[in-house]
Amino acid sequence: MPTPRIAFAIAVYQNKIYCIGGKTDNGLTGVNEVYDSETDTWETKASMPTPRDWLKANVLNGRIYLAGGYPKSSTLNEGYDAETDSWSTKTPAPTPLIFGFNSAASTVFNNSIYFLGSFPRSTLQPEPNIRR
Repeated sequence: MPTPRIAFAIAVYQNKIYCIGGKTDNGLTGVNEVYDSETDTWETKASMPTPRDWLKANVLNGRIYLAGGYPKSSTLNEGYDAETDSWSTKTPAPTPLIFGFNSAASTVFNNSIYFLGSFPRSTLQPEPNIRR
């Protein structure tokens, strides 16, 4: 991976692995790097607008959603469109979604994104439905 970091989000979209955000030796980053296993190459894409770590990525309806994270930006919900290499801000969570090394998972089910075990308990209902 071109940018060494920890606590980044990861998603697979169209057979490519997206590694987004996280923390480097220099602090939080919004870097968005994609790995293509067919060509064994990395490519840098448009950076996430709000750098943060401990966030979750989920693919739904052709978009990668990045929700939660740390620090104060933990109510954020940003969507990445890989086709246009662009970002948009979605409806924020009503309360922070903080995912640390010891908590939380997320998954897509029935056209919604669900968070399980996050702290504190909260519900996020942007477009599409994202639920805890």
